This record gives sequence, structure tokens and C-alpha cells, in this order.
Amino acid sequence: MAKTVQVFILILVLHVLESALAKKFSSLSLADECSLLFQFKESVSIHKSASIYDSRAYSKVASWNLNGLDGAGNCCLWDGVECRLGHVIGLDLSSSFLYGPISSNNSLFNLIHLRTLNLANNDFRSSQIPSAIGRLSQLINLNLSNSFFSGEVPKQISHLGNLVSLDLTEKYKLTLQGSDFQNLVQNTSETLRELGVFKTGYPKIRISEFWISEIFGYQISLFESVSEILDIRNFGYGYGFG
Repeated sequence: MAKTVQVFILILVLHVLESALAKKFSSLSLADECSLLFQFKESVSIHKSASIYDSRAYSKVASWNLNGLDGAGNCCLWDGVECRLGHVIGLDLSSSFLYGPISSNNSLFNLIHLRTLNLANNDFRSSQIPSAIGRLSQLINLNLSNSFFSGEVPKQISHLGNLVSLDLTEKYKLTLQGSDFQNLVQNTSETLRELGVFKTGYPKIRISEFWISEIFGYQISLFESVSEILDIRNFGYGYGFG
């Protein structure tokens, strides 16, 4: 009985903390969000080899400055940043020489008004996709392709119920539990139009606990709104990955 009460109290405390954090970040001003972006800039490393496959790559964050002249401190004018109605809603840092892992406590994941996040073609050094990605619940477009993420895709990605486009294509091996894939499908069944998880010739994401035949049937029934499923048939109908 005492143990049950302790567990209940712990759950209650965690719920209160989560609600407090949500309230804190929901009231962020544009200045707060600019500060979070600058903190992100300060936390990442830049290396030209990170975007070696794009000849047009350059460091978009290099010019970010909170205290610059001529409005440079306004992050809505920063390279790769899009604002609307007083909030940062878009961040395109594709091919930006970003190098090294990003942790879940990075300030990036406190930008809760983000609707577009593009980190494609960088080098996150075979690290896992941070579980904090699930906090960006307003995301419509998420592109993490070819950025050297590896390991298990966090289940929190299935919390992104507003996604229209999701691109996780990757040369390194990513794994996604079947139950998490199912949750992702169910949570985005009304919105998702583009899903990039595979590429011709080799798997982009190994779907655990499913047979390809089952996945394919599942997509037929639940992905009727999806206009682009990338080459899932190339993997051999009836073979399992797990």
C-alpha cells in the first residue's frame, strides 16, 4: 500500500513539473526564442566536412548575433530562421556544417512554436535522434535526412501528430520499433503526405516486430492519405527486419 502511494505521488509530481514547464515555454516571447536560438548556436560545433556532399553548403548560424547593428539582434532576420505572429516557426539549417551530437536538453527543443525543422545533410556523428524531438508538437515538416543519425528512433517521434512531411532517410542504420511505427501512423493518419524512411537498394529504417508483408498491408489500409512511400517494396515482400 505504501509503495503504491509513493508511486502515485511521484507520478503527480512529474505531472505538475511537466505542466509548469509547458506553461513556461508557452509564454515565450520572441526575445526569449531568439535567445534560445543563440544558445543553440553556442552549443553546436561547425566543421566543413559535415556537409561535404553539398557544394552550396555554408554555416548559416555563423552570422547569428544577438547584439548586432542594423537589426541583427532580431532573429527573424537571421539566416535560416522564419518568424510569424511574433514567434519562430521555421528553422532551415540544412547543409550548415553542423557537427557532433545534439542532446535532449538542447535549447532547440524549447522552440515549441516550430512548424518546420530541417537539419538535413549535417553530421551528428552517429548519435541518436534526441527524444526531446517529441516536444516540438507543432511540427508540420521534419527533415533529418542524411545527417548521420543512427540507432533507435525515439518513440517520442510518434507524438508529432501534425506532421505532413517526415524525412528520416539515412545511410546509417536507424531502427524503429513496430509499435512506435504504428503509433506514428495512427497519430498522423489525417495529415501525413510524405514519408521518407527508405531508399532504393538498402533499408533506411529497419522496422522491428513487423513483417514487410504486414507493413505493406498496414500502409494500404491506414496510409490512404500518404502520397509518397519510398520504395518499401524493394526490401523483399515477406521478409522481416527486427
